[in-house]
Amino acid sequence: MDIVKCAVASAVEVVLQVQLGYIQPGVLLHRFFSLLLVQYIALELFYILIWPFYVSPLRKLPGPKVMLFRQTLHRNSQPVGWNLPPGSDV
Repeated sequence: MDIVKCAVASAVEVVLQVQLGYIQPGVLLHRFFSLLLVQYIALELFYILIWPFYVSPLRKLPGPKVMLFRQTLHRNSQPVGWNLPPGSDV
């Protein structure tokens, strides 16, 4: 879906540049695909790096109180291969 947004924006920009005389008609495809690539990369970087941390409405939701990895470390604190006598717990 993002590629469609970028393609429409690139097409509009190329048509406006031709109408205003900034580019010659011979380089339309090159300019279109260059704009498409730059806009697509910029849009994806925005959605990956900026949206989740600064724009998303979900950024203010609280996270879990206890880290799952820390619980796993405490639960499995017995070294591998260390056998306890029957009936004793760590």
